[in-house]
Amino acid sequence: MYIHSHVDRGFSGDFITIEADLRKGFPGFDIVGLPDGAIRESRERVRAALRHCGFQFPRERVLINLAPADIRKEGSQLDLAIALTVVLALDSLQSGRSLAQTAGSARLMVVGELGLDGSVVPLKNVHGAVECATREGCRLCIVPNQVVHRHPALEICRVENLTEAVRSARAFIMRSPVDSGPLFETPRIAKEREDPFAHVRGLAEVRRAMEIAAAGGHNLLLFGPPGVGKTMMASRLGFLVPPASETVAEEILRIQATSERGITYNKGIPVRKVLRESRLDALLGSNAIHFPGEAALSHGGVMILDEVNSFRTVFLEGLREVLDRGEAVGHKNGHRVIFPARFQLVATMNACPCGRLGQGKGECSCTREQILRYWGRLGAALLDRIELRVPVEAESLLNISHDNAYAAANAQIRIKQAVERQARRFCDSSAPWMRNGDIARYPHEERSCIDPALMELVDSVQVGNLSYRARL
Repeated sequence: MYIHSHVDRGFSGDFITIEADLRKGFPGFDIVGLPDGAIRESRERVRAALRHCGFQFPRERVLINLAPADIRKEGSQLDLAIALTVVLALDSLQSGRSLAQTAGSARLMVVGELGLDGSVVPLKNVHGAVECATREGCRLCIVPNQVVHRHPALEICRVENLTEAVRSARAFIMRSPVDSGPLFETPRIAKEREDPFAHVRGLAEVRRAMEIAAAGGHNLLLFGPPGVGKTMMASRLGFLVPPASETVAEEILRIQATSERGITYNKGIPVRKVLRESRLDALLGSNAIHFPGEAALSHGGVMILDEVNSFRTVFLEGLREVLDRGEAVGHKNGHRVIFPARFQLVATMNACPCGRLGQGKGECSCTREQILRYWGRLGAALLDRIELRVPVEAESLLNISHDNAYAAANAQIRIKQAVERQARRFCDSSAPWMRNGDIARYPHEERSCIDPALMELVDSVQVGNLSYRARL
């Protein structure tokens, strides 16, 4: 008898087949296929769970194989699958039916940790298992009783204990309908209710630039003297960014599920503020292969780099590659681990080494060479990937006192309308474009959706040395 299961590794995890063989000999229970300590300990959890739920453990010698055998399996999420495989193999032996007849065309995925009393413990990354079951063509997925995604092509059965799991699996194999119970809807990525712009006055040009960045998916750089509101405004961009699509929302939950922080619902799109002392592995992922880095954790949301030119050069080089690829690639022990990492970058910095450039005439004491060297720390390649570079100047008290409160709700309506216009513009394009910012990320794709007259106008008014990406 065999069924399928899933173990976490990276973003997608591994699809596992669990086989059971009952043979004559001294009673025993062995698990092969590169199991880790937690899986080897599952033998005792499975024995206890079967006994507490009233099932007989086979008197034969039990051999469990975890395939493929060349992949190390870690964690306790295989407990329920191993127990079910043992029970169904014993059913096959007692009924006299062949294993092939018992398995039939059953494409069954089972995940869950067992308690000693037979209860099924919720998992941290059940979403990855459900997605894997859908991708591999399974027809039923038995999971713990917790929030799960709804998939049209996959029947999902949520169980609280081993007895319910066995009943559902037997019914499925015998072509009987399975009562999967009510399912939760796919969790939506909710927005924060509080308007973070309620107390912001002035900075009208910055607010307009943030609207454009949010609507078009553009990267943004705010620069100016200290104390003018760069960091404050950068931290608020996430409120304006449109909600994630269903596909991206699911990817966000799966990435969060593989991180040390676990799954977080209804906390809005990811907004990650990266520490300037961060190393490259903090961006791409730590040495622990399960835990994604800041690039992946920012997927579908916003990454904030405050004082961006204070970051390590190797970090900024790695960031440029992530922006180009749209994914974070890490390596460990010969394994290549890939996480999606498509996000909006918002960075802040002073305009010069002394920080007084932009405060007023004669305030800055930096030479031209010092300023060029200061900006040179970012590198021309990274700057070329930041479409909007906006100076932030100190607002006068008169402008602030006469400025009306920024209506973020009205801005979100304008942003939504802009997103809809972009969707209509790119709907017939074969390029992977959804918003204007994607044009700069994929500059060499076909450009049938871009008005040729507009490109001619850009060429005719071009001043300075603009790159091909900057012209797009």
